[in-house]
Amino acid sequence: MKPSAKATVVTEAPEAVSARVIRTALESLLQTQSTVQIVQVGAHIGDTFNDPLNEFLRIHASGPNPRVSALLIEPVPFLFKKLVETYRGYRNVVLENVAISDRDGIADFYCLPENIRPAELGLPEWIDQLGSLRSDRMTKLWDRYESKHHSAAKQVQEFYLKHRITKSVQCMTLENVLAKHSIINIDLLNLDTEGHDFAILKTINFKQIKPTFINYERVLLFEEEPKCRKLLVNVGYELGDYGQDTFCTRTDFQAVPFLPLQSSPELWQMHPHEKLVLHSLVTLAKPGVALEIGSHRGESLKLLSEHCQKKAYSIDIDPDVKKHISSGLQKIEFRTGYSSELIPKTLAEIDRNKEELGLILLDGDHSTSGVREDLKAILKYEPKRPLYLVMHDSFNPDCRRGILEAPWKTSEFVHYLEIDFAPGWFYPKALGYAGSKSLWGGFALAVLLPYKRSGDLAIRQSQKELFDTGVLNSGHASRRQRIVAALNSIKNVFSRRG
Repeated sequence: MKPSAKATVVTEAPEAVSARVIRTALESLLQTQSTVQIVQVGAHIGDTFNDPLNEFLRIHASGPNPRVSALLIEPVPFLFKKLVETYRGYRNVVLENVAISDRDGIADFYCLPENIRPAELGLPEWIDQLGSLRSDRMTKLWDRYESKHHSAAKQVQEFYLKHRITKSVQCMTLENVLAKHSIINIDLLNLDTEGHDFAILKTINFKQIKPTFINYERVLLFEEEPKCRKLLVNVGYELGDYGQDTFCTRTDFQAVPFLPLQSSPELWQMHPHEKLVLHSLVTLAKPGVALEIGSHRGESLKLLSEHCQKKAYSIDIDPDVKKHISSGLQKIEFRTGYSSELIPKTLAEIDRNKEELGLILLDGDHSTSGVREDLKAILKYEPKRPLYLVMHDSFNPDCRRGILEAPWKTSEFVHYLEIDFAPGWFYPKALGYAGSKSLWGGFALAVLLPYKRSGDLAIRQSQKELFDTGVLNSGHASRRQRIVAALNSIKNVFSRRG
């Protein structure tokens, strides 16, 4: 990933863009490195709505064998206590209660007191994140930036200055904090110090420590911002502006091909080859509208929305799906509830709106009956243009049975059906959502056209022998299947001897 030095125009909320940019960069490293080291300066409490690292750390810095380590730094004691609670039990996350500055010692820090909760008073919840070593953060800097971008800027500023307190905090240079924790290599340095970012960057000896990625808040630097850019370019970084931040990449960093398709399996729940297949199908389909049934954390949904000309619909039983993925995704409409009820309603709505449905990704209920009933509802739809129906986990026996039991031949608009369009995987050991000795993944593909087919529908299973072999060696096999397989094996041995 090498961002352009030219500013990029974005339409997403800044916090959504920041999280996506940072997560994508870090996941590219996880493709080629065994471990990743993060340093965050200005961590606050760790789990605010706009924290760019929290979700990534929950996935990659927890569990028995975390591959990601993080040093999170927060100067305010009462905020630091909450940060400790956020990451309690994360053995690879280290916390430091200091302010990072250009020298060690004690300094004044300007922030709101612990008993003030802006959101409860009808004010933006993010204003308690504006603490800074700079005394002019809520005066000069506020007047030059927020006052021009927020409708209630004056009200917020008056409230903040009325309640603001000054606390004495311990300061350390970044170099000394890193030495304290024996950190000599940094993959991401994330700075959010409310106007103090350049002061920190100036202290770094880039000949000794040169992070792969640096993310800093650009909009509060003003006259210092060109100097900051010049410094980073001179020491070997390419800069890309987005939202309120600038993302810097070492010029010698080699990105992994197909980076957008390589985000973590925990988020996608797909293998790289499946992501590539889905990406190719979406690009080929060029759908006006797409429908996803079962969105999980929304990585495939984002892909659909980016390639839809108009919008993507999401159907999921989990009401929290929208919280994970909705921020900034202007082209997605969410439907929460049972797919058996929502699929007919959503397809009817698409018809009423005269929208052209070009792709459906079915990845919801994985029971045999659930898959069968979802497909039964979909097959009642009459396409207005070529429609690609993509069914995930066609290699799982329950899902596959549901696909095969669906009433395909009742729809005269289905012209093509391949159950093994992209074969799945056998898991000898448990991994993520897959149990040991289980079969998951794979895509079945049906193509529906806006005219009736002539003749019978061929239901292809090009990898049926591979699937059957996998079942016999998996925990899915019944006792009867194993006995029959054993008898056939014995029969084959004697037939070869004869």
